[in-house]
Amino acid sequence: MRKIIFIILGIFIFSGCHTVNITTENIPNNNQNKTAADSVKIGGAWTKVEDGLEKLEYYFQENTRAKIIIYKLTPDKFSFQFKHSEEALFLTDWDENLQHPLLLINGVYFLEDNAPAGMLIVENKKIGNNQFDPNKSGVIELAPTVKIIDTKKDKFDPNFVKEAAQAYPFLIKNSKPNIKEDSGQIARRTFIGTDQEDNFYLGILPEESQTLYELSLELSKVPVNWKNVINLDGGSSSGLIANTQKNPENLNSYVPIPNVLVVKRR
Repeated sequence: MRKIIFIILGIFIFSGCHTVNITTENIPNNNQNKTAADSVKIGGAWTKVEDGLEKLEYYFQENTRAKIIIYKLTPDKFSFQFKHSEEALFLTDWDENLQHPLLLINGVYFLEDNAPAGMLIVENKKIGNNQFDPNKSGVIELAPTVKIIDTKKDKFDPNFVKEAAQAYPFLIKNSKPNIKEDSGQIARRTFIGTDQEDNFYLGILPEESQTLYELSLELSKVPVNWKNVINLDGGSSSGLIANTQKNPENLNSYVPIPNVLVVKRR
């Protein structure tokens, strides 16, 4: 069964378990399920979930359920870390094993043996020996500071971080949409972002409704003064769980995944 899953995943660009080069083509038509009950308008507003945490449900097509879910966090009120396991787990199983942290989102690209496809540092320890081209990727640093590093222009020394991972592509770079062409491949998507005030963001496109190019453009329209946004391992790996008292989310990954990003209250 595991072998069949990886064969299926190989069909998709930016799906779990494979590293791929960024390609871009023309925008496809989105296939959204419209119902009479759906009467939403484009846009959305931030709502407070708890101290230091806000949530945005941003609808990008009228009268559909097509939306982007984004969580905004004040970094000094939370702790952030990556977790890795040689045995891949569905996101709901990760949630159970980690005793239901505040927020949980799928992590970065991985290979068929569950090793990270790029650099991954967990609790000061580098997992595996793989690394992406720093000119074509970025680094999500979670500790000791929380930031997204553009390694094409900024120096990064893995010896001075406790938690970090390589990811690609940048969806927003230096406040501007960064995907120049369209792959034509729609999928679920997850991403990490920062704004000009150094707030930290976790987000998911829960339906298979957009390409990376389209998502990049839509993110530029949401009410955030973005600095950088970088893509996580999308497609079947995508998932997000919010164990919040107000308006929780449970969007499981479609396949088991070996690494996740965890947010806990300080």
